[in-house]
Amino acid sequence: MTDRVFHPPTNHNVRAAAEFGELVPLCRSFQIYPDDPPQIIDQKVDELCSKLDQFNPVSDYVLMVGDPVALVAIGAKLSRVNFQVLKFDREEGAYYSVNLTR
Repeated sequence: MTDRVFHPPTNHNVRAAAEFGELVPLCRSFQIYPDDPPQIIDQKVDELCSKLDQFNPVSDYVLMVGDPVALVAIGAKLSRVNFQVLKFDREEGAYYSVNLTR
């Protein structure tokens, strides 16, 4: 199986993360508004996290970019397993892997 890099929608250029695997966007857009009713927020989070059913915690990564609510939703979805995230180091200008254990 090919390593994959799952990521929430972002305006940042994330192509450098492709060195860790195929880039897999979790959804086309993710925007939570203050006046969104709870059921709309739930639908947006469900859509965001639906592709994570394909996530392999041993070989895949989550790219930690974008909306903080999206990142929390992803963390909650994966909270029962150890998984790897990619974090950008501004000084090095590159991503590095961090293993999160429960």
